[in-house]
Formats: sequence, structure tokens, C-alpha cells
Amino acid sequence: MASERVRHLATALAAGKAAAEAIPVEDLRGSGNLDYPNVRLLGWRRTDVEAAARIAQVHPSKGTAGWWGFGGWEHWQGENRTAKAHAFAQAMQDHGYQAGVAYVMD
Repeated sequence: MASERVRHLATALAAGKAAAEAIPVEDLRGSGNLDYPNVRLLGWRRTDVEAAARIAQVHPSKGTAGWWGFGGWEHWQGENRTAKAHAFAQAMQDHGYQAGVAYVMD
């Protein structure tokens, strides 16, 4: 049984995924092919983050300094991918998490 903390994170991640998926696929130009949303989860155990990600059906990737990237958006590209990453990050912020977008040069 997941803890309340894990369930809250899973709810936020699911909201982020839904917000990203709500962005229409329109502008596929640009170079944002690797941009992704990231969330600062300082002090979280890997197993708890991974459990929340499984519930929300997103893919976690541990970064440094407590930052985690979340993906599973292989069909996104260009400016559309960046817009979806921003929508995901905003939803996480709306749920009280520190979040942003990692811009990756390709």
C-alpha cells in the first residue's frame, strides 16, 4: 500500500501527464526534441519516486541534487515537446512541487 506522500506525488504526476497530453500536436518545428519536465524531490527515496511514477504511468529518471526527469513522451518533438514539458511542469507546481523544464541541445 502506497503512503499518502507517494499517492500525492502520483496524483501530481498524473495531472502533469494529463496537462501535457492536452496540448494539441501542432508545431513540430524547432529543436526541442530532448526537452523534458523535471521535478525536485530532495530527500525522496528512489523506491517511492518509482512507485509514484508507476501509478501515474510516467517514466522517472534520477538526476542530481534531488532533481528527477519524467518522460515517456517519445512521440513529442520540436516546439510541441517543449510546450508539453512546460504544461507538465506547471501542473506539478500547481500541486506544490518545485518543477521546471530541462532544455537539452541535440
